[in-house]
Amino acid sequence: MLQESWGGCGVHDTFFLDRDPELFQHILAFLRSGSLHRLPPFADDPGLWRALREEALFFGIDAMSDALAVTHRCTYLRTGDSEGLLHWLGTDRGRRQYRNPHTEGVVCVVSSRAGGRGNVDHRLDLNRIPTLGLGQHTGPSLVTRRPRRVS
Repeated sequence: MLQESWGGCGVHDTFFLDRDPELFQHILAFLRSGSLHRLPPFADDPGLWRALREEALFFGIDAMSDALAVTHRCTYLRTGDSEGLLHWLGTDRGRRQYRNPHTEGVVCVVSSRAGGRGNVDHRLDLNRIPTLGLGQHTGPSLVTRRPRRVS
């Protein structure tokens, strides 16, 4: 890997890597096993995950970089469970203890299907905060930029 990237070995087929040894042990473990071992959860140490991703990009290890980037994405699976997204937002993307995202002003629930008995609409100032619309189990849609006003 290093030979291909940096055009040959150093003296006596060795390389001198002036990189952080704490991070490099994770790089080496990934190269040996193909998976991330002994890594604390992202929520416990996001700085370590970001630093490891930078190192993976530096060494050109795309598989490791992709594995470390997963913590920055939120994908919604249509399972009928809308609380997963709300929990993710309520923990500030896994970085703190859970707080209700609606009462904290993180999202504004504009409509929801309450117990399968029709829609409940809440008219709120949608320019203040992002909106989360839960309608007829089609999956929530989160507006993170300038939300449109509901007429």
